[in-house]
Amino acid sequence: VSPREATLQAKAFAATAVWVSIYIVVFSSLKTADDISRLTKWIHATCLAVTASVYATVLLHGMGIQFGEVLQFSDGSSRVFGPLGDQVGFVLVLPVLTSLAASNPFMFGVHLGALLLTATPGAVLCLIVGVVAYLLVTASARGRGGRRLVGALGVLIVGVIVFLSPLSSVLMGRLASEPVVSGVSYRMTAIETGAQVFLDNPVLGLGFNGFGAARPAVYEDWTDTRGAANGLSRTTNQYIQTATDGGALALLLLVLFVPSTSRNALRIARSPDASPAVVA
Repeated sequence: VSPREATLQAKAFAATAVWVSIYIVVFSSLKTADDISRLTKWIHATCLAVTASVYATVLLHGMGIQFGEVLQFSDGSSRVFGPLGDQVGFVLVLPVLTSLAASNPFMFGVHLGALLLTATPGAVLCLIVGVVAYLLVTASARGRGGRRLVGALGVLIVGVIVFLSPLSSVLMGRLASEPVVSGVSYRMTAIETGAQVFLDNPVLGLGFNGFGAARPAVYEDWTDTRGAANGLSRTTNQYIQTATDGGALALLLLVLFVPSTSRNALRIARSPDASPAVVA
């Protein structure tokens, strides 16, 4: 292992230790109903701040004041991310689903509008999966499941109205005009390269986010340097990314984590007394 790779892995282990400590503190500190209540209030306040930051970016950008990240296109349209950057769309999925679980059509529309301003197809796909899962769980629940389902359908009507508004124009334009083949090509190249990297480093992997810096060169590095640097910075698949980051043990823990979390989420969602934030 070269000194550069050793340094990269040392930093990766340190970063991983920080993230692990956050998870341990959060899960070990939630012991009573009051602890969960305080956590959900914190989640609610944080989500409001994130949504407000996107709308504030739109307002200030219109006034010529730089605040947060805005991606401007030649046709005058733009994608708005705010100070959290281009991954904020995935963060906004949580408050949208929370509003759905709380049967709050107004806040559902507000949060959904902010998500649409980011024009992030992946985040919209995550939202669709979450909505479908919530409707299926609600429909199969006993007790107040029928009332929840009616409330959810009313909220989704507001969502459809918001989606048909100009807020979704940039997103729809991306879906209609961007070449699908190119995106799939880079995605598959990243996945295939990541799988090979994992097979070459099955025990410890390359360290946290080490794939982008230590991956082998591919054909696209010469034919489309900028596109490859962006499209191949990660493996675009969470399982392969985890495998390249931490090796076989990390991949095994992730595989075990998914069904365990899904089982607990299903139990919580079916509970008539569950908080909407916890359900989401």
